[in-house]
Amino acid sequence: MATQFLFVDQGAQHDRIAKRQIRQHVMKGKNAGRKIKRPSRLDIVSHGKEQKQWYPGAADETFSIAFQLVGLPVEVSPQSLRVIHEFFHFTTERMYPMQLGLSLDDSKRMWLKLFFADTETFECNLAMMQAANETYLGRGETSPRALTNLAKTFARVQQRILSPDALADSTVTIVISLVNQEHLRGDLSGATIHIAGLRRMVELRGGLDQLEHNPPLLMKICKMDLVYALQYGGQTAFFRDNLAEVRQTLRRQGCAMDREEAAAMVRHPESDLGGALREVLVDALSLGHLFNQDRGAGSVGLFAFQEIFLSIGFRLLRTCPMDGPPLVSPLRATCHTGLLLFAMSIFLRHDSKSVLDCTLATQRLKDTLARTICDEASEWRLWLMMMGAIWTLGDDQVAAWLRPMLSETASYLRLTTWTEARARLQRFPWINKLHDQPGREVWDQLRGNV
Repeated sequence: MATQFLFVDQGAQHDRIAKRQIRQHVMKGKNAGRKIKRPSRLDIVSHGKEQKQWYPGAADETFSIAFQLVGLPVEVSPQSLRVIHEFFHFTTERMYPMQLGLSLDDSKRMWLKLFFADTETFECNLAMMQAANETYLGRGETSPRALTNLAKTFARVQQRILSPDALADSTVTIVISLVNQEHLRGDLSGATIHIAGLRRMVELRGGLDQLEHNPPLLMKICKMDLVYALQYGGQTAFFRDNLAEVRQTLRRQGCAMDREEAAAMVRHPESDLGGALREVLVDALSLGHLFNQDRGAGSVGLFAFQEIFLSIGFRLLRTCPMDGPPLVSPLRATCHTGLLLFAMSIFLRHDSKSVLDCTLATQRLKDTLARTICDEASEWRLWLMMMGAIWTLGDDQVAAWLRPMLSETASYLRLTTWTEARARLQRFPWINKLHDQPGREVWDQLRGNV
């Protein structure tokens, strides 16, 4: 069994590196040799009114009740509860568009059961949460606490994969946490090692079908696989498209993703997109229509929301991987890249709070726009540029080369105001609560406040 999981042999190396970095960090500067008394988290909370808090506060009553309802097999101390609360706060703030009315209450209880199945799993995942919190706060590369937690977790995983629990659900969750940690730290080599291990574990379990008994774990695996491919390129190892069932569930709840209405919006030249890409476009249009209606607010649960992301993301990458050349047809390339950015803008948030490095998305945008001109498909070009600009909002380098393109296309379409531009953009996948405000900001910045 040990030879099956060479991806964690890196643990020893990371352990030595971590220890060396910790020693170097501690000995740097004028504080070397001095004992420094720093306020504890509890001190920071108690004096929150006197100084800036560096984490979102102690766990609230609702979060504590969630723990009581879950009935975890481990005892959670108040200090650990604060770490977990902090992690959920940072994660939801950066990864989920809460303005769409998503409720995390039920999902929190399911994630807690998943990540804290036993004492060892709890300790490993808690350490990963502590390390992630340090990264969210901008101290992941130098924080002794984060480096120590990582080193301990590597050692524990190494021991666990040599045990009878090497392929257990709880072991898989620890590896997922490791992949997520490497994503946050921007460590491509580490992420590659752990994602390969995760994929191998699923293979040895008999494939994704063998994990249907644990939907949260199955979706977490798929999301890690998809995010890795979006961030670093290559083909995904898995594929999941459960959107048909999601649509049925939403319809029973009275908030249908109306594909017929969305399909009616697809006209020439959109009809030349081809079957697979056109189907994704229709689903994206119906998703936008759902959330743009009052009945859509708060009606889609987090798991249904993630199933939609997996369906759209996997199908798009199956058509064309992130690091591959754009599709040959300029229209299809524009649609495909725009849909990728649309999905990423909803499900992966890329702004000042983002911790994901998606350089490939920016390069794909640039390559696609380089092959388009102002013609009968200029509305598509406008939508693609706005999706790309929203995704890279605040990136001055992107704005520098995107500004003249946007001005050219707006002039070709005879658009002078944001109201006019927004009317055109709403013919494409567009969610008002997510895209209106940054879209207006982009328009004002790139068009010189027209």
